[in-house]
Amino acid sequence: MKTSETPVPRPRRAALSRGVVFAIAGIIAGSAIITGPVLEPARAIMDLASGTFTSAQSLRILGRDGRFTILLLGSDARPSFPGLRTDAILVASVDPVTRRAAIFSIPRDTVNFPLSATRKYPGKINALYQYLGRTNKSPGTAMRKIVGNALGVEIDAYALLGFAGFRKLVNNIGGVDVYLTRALTDPKYTILVNGVRRRITFRQGWNHLEDLRALAYARIRYVDNDYARSRRQQQVIVAAIQKVLTRGPERLAGLVAASAGLIKTDLPLVDAPLVYAMVSRANLATAPRTVFGPRTYATALPLSRIVLRLTICRTWIRRYFPPVHPGAAWLPPEPTPTPAPVP
Repeated sequence: MKTSETPVPRPRRAALSRGVVFAIAGIIAGSAIITGPVLEPARAIMDLASGTFTSAQSLRILGRDGRFTILLLGSDARPSFPGLRTDAILVASVDPVTRRAAIFSIPRDTVNFPLSATRKYPGKINALYQYLGRTNKSPGTAMRKIVGNALGVEIDAYALLGFAGFRKLVNNIGGVDVYLTRALTDPKYTILVNGVRRRITFRQGWNHLEDLRALAYARIRYVDNDYARSRRQQQVIVAAIQKVLTRGPERLAGLVAASAGLIKTDLPLVDAPLVYAMVSRANLATAPRTVFGPRTYATALPLSRIVLRLTICRTWIRRYFPPVHPGAAWLPPEPTPTPAPVP
């Protein structure tokens, strides 16, 4: 618990397992993997469907600042490229009271990131998760605490997803739709189409993305740069969450079952329905988004490295991640009763 106050429980029936989907959908664009203590899918669905929402649960999720904030990590690990580098590092936050959300990305080439008040990690931040795994049972939890302390934001959970998990989850929700203001053709990225390897191209306007094309959209960077790639990852996150929310609870049981073994997280499954209720209220389409890159938020160094201007980054966070109702619980409003039919 993040507060000494003893809340008065307020039971509420949880909606069918849809809550776990935020963690899944939010991670989709990060292209990384969430295992953690995952229940057998059928049992997990039953447990979520029979759960309740309480003030104590709300306080555990929202923490001291009254917001739900999650660190989303995308891993590039694959058989041909061993190791676990988090090339996608995003922080998303939702205010369940005002319905405002915001997202920022930390570029993978960031160096000298503060580990504490006296220590810095000299390497690139995309290797920090693997570094922390040498001495921590949960490197994801350790990393969210480090990122939160360095940037002055309370991060309540983390989630990590990989290439295979990304493709499977995107396909399971029927793909995502993203809008491009201009066509994109990456000169180096190719995918196999009908047995022929072709360069990847995305047209101007709406693009429906599934499987390898969805993964490519979140990974291409030679068409512009790594900072533009981070913005595309944010775009896919929003598109994935919106797609999940519009599908309705009757389609979520399959997604829960398909997610088993794909995600690492320290968000307890029992808390997922309330997280979903919070996220479903957010106005994602207008959520402020930024990438902490040069020149505004970071200083460029030789050898494709950057150092964050922490004071400026923290100023952005204070503006868009402000405390909303510190130390207070939030629960979904009571549903409006349906009037009885007139005889």
